[in-house]
Amino acid sequence: MGKKKKKAPKLVSKIAKKNKPKSFTEQLKDDFREKRIPESFFYNYHTIAFHYFHTLIEHRLPTHSKYRTEFWENIPNGIYNSDKAQQYLTEYKKYIELKLKEIIQKYSLVYWMHVSRRIAPNTVGDDHRPETIRICRNIITAAIQKDGQFSQCGNIEQSTEVEVDKIFKGLFLKPEFYFDRQNILKAPKQLVLTNFDENNILEYYQLELLAYELWLIGSKCRIIAKGADLVVDISNPKILLDNRSSELESLIENFDNRTTVMNASATGTVFRLPTTTEHGDILLTQIFTDRSEKTFSDPISKLLEINFHKGQFPNFEFCNFDIKMFLQVHMEFAPDFFKKWAIKLDYAIAIIADLGLALLNDMIVDKNVAVAANMFFRSYRIYNLHDYKKYIEINWPITTKYMGVEIPFDQTEVDRAFNFLSLNATNREQIFVDSFGPLKIFIPGMAPEDIIIDFSVIDYVLYNLFHGLPLKERGFKGELLERVLKKKESFLPTTESKGLDGTAKQVDFSVARGDVLVLAECKAVARSFGIFAGQRKALEHRLRNVINKGIDDVDEKVKWFLNHQKGTNFDISGFKFIVGVAVSPFAEFMPSRADKYWLNDNLPRVLTIEEFEKLIESDLKKIITKNIVPIN
Repeated sequence: MGKKKKKAPKLVSKIAKKNKPKSFTEQLKDDFREKRIPESFFYNYHTIAFHYFHTLIEHRLPTHSKYRTEFWENIPNGIYNSDKAQQYLTEYKKYIELKLKEIIQKYSLVYWMHVSRRIAPNTVGDDHRPETIRICRNIITAAIQKDGQFSQCGNIEQSTEVEVDKIFKGLFLKPEFYFDRQNILKAPKQLVLTNFDENNILEYYQLELLAYELWLIGSKCRIIAKGADLVVDISNPKILLDNRSSELESLIENFDNRTTVMNASATGTVFRLPTTTEHGDILLTQIFTDRSEKTFSDPISKLLEINFHKGQFPNFEFCNFDIKMFLQVHMEFAPDFFKKWAIKLDYAIAIIADLGLALLNDMIVDKNVAVAANMFFRSYRIYNLHDYKKYIEINWPITTKYMGVEIPFDQTEVDRAFNFLSLNATNREQIFVDSFGPLKIFIPGMAPEDIIIDFSVIDYVLYNLFHGLPLKERGFKGELLERVLKKKESFLPTTESKGLDGTAKQVDFSVARGDVLVLAECKAVARSFGIFAGQRKALEHRLRNVINKGIDDVDEKVKWFLNHQKGTNFDISGFKFIVGVAVSPFAEFMPSRADKYWLNDNLPRVLTIEEFEKLIESDLKKIITKNIVPIN
């Protein structure tokens, strides 16, 4: 028989639920005593205290009725059409943002980062879908960056500079917190909350409640912009309703059920190319809302050789980001980026790449469990600014080589790019709290020489990196789509298809599947913050320039090819059917159930890249029931 496999160390033990259960404190003490986790290594000074505070406020948690009632009881019950509804919802948004600001500005940026990353992401409203949780937590992050104090607030201190009796207002002096009292003295230097108790926890949940209201406002604005009326009924527990039609309800359900990934920046420029042979992936973090062990515990346990208790989940998870391709496809923006900000684009992205590469090295190469634990639960790191900038310089040759560029280290350019990515009193005014952006990566720390690096916002920073630049449709045509779709070649030329009568049409991309020819019109139109906020002009812009234009353009080309089955450089006479679709980097909302917009009852004619790829790998004649045109 072989050797018995040694069990991996456990991160944190769960509360026993069998007969004579041990207390939360006792179970943690057992873990430390038996060396299942190193003493002071995974010790989180706040865990038991926060658990205790929650028991004190479980019957005091806020509900949405407080703020909704305060505002909407002054608005007459009734049905409000688009203009009046948008007016009232805008006023309510200002009201909620003011309440949010009143709480946030009481404390420092450091305080809010510390507290918010020690409470699991969730919502305090009725909607607990993963996307809603992500949005609400990002709204809180944006509000903190916009209104948190730069100066220190006196509620958080370094553990080495404060006595135990000051932590949590002396909570650790109680007999039941003996364990914490002993271990905080052995733990490494860290930030600790001082003037803090259950009321501060309750205050944080007020933020979650207000964030949920901002999400709700955006949701209602989008519904109103799509054709529903706002219904205000103060006697209804929800107060804010709408009279969406059954058709609109089905359209919303269809849109919500479409899964998408971040393939492009807000400019519409596609950068995720799964078939690229030379990836430049870095490691970032994102809010974890899946609550699936298969997507977190299983792969991480295997990678780091540690075990997790069943049902134990982090606040954040890791995700890959192809920074090399992101830079390559966005370099066309470099002149405008420099003109707007006096920043060299490749230097700004190199700083971000350095962060992601360092995290990749910590996880994949060094298998650093301490870094992993910090990223899973906090997703930020605190550095001495001078030391951090030295790391950038030391890593520069490796970072730029990994990105596939040759740019010399220039301290002046690096400092300019670093400042652009850092939060300050000027750029915080540009943050839209309700649509959480544009955010910054580097946050002022506790001491003047410290910085907080927030890894959780990096993907959003990259997505909105070109906010404020003049944009036009670009960056997503047939050649790029070929690379995305496993290097399939377009059946028709991606240059002009020339008819025998001297006329011509250019198709972005085409695919032959049996006796069906699929024409794809690529539409990459920049996506504004107004889409998420439910601004009618932004939604109408996408309807006009992406959805209707995409479908109308491809329909025109379908008709042309029906009348020109042979040309000087093409021949489609062997096909029996032709289908026209549009492809966008983003999921687009279909405006109606009219046949014009659909391939079948569930599949729209304006597809994401993933949807298009799945479509052309399927049996088209079984899937497509609308807009499949016979070729005579």
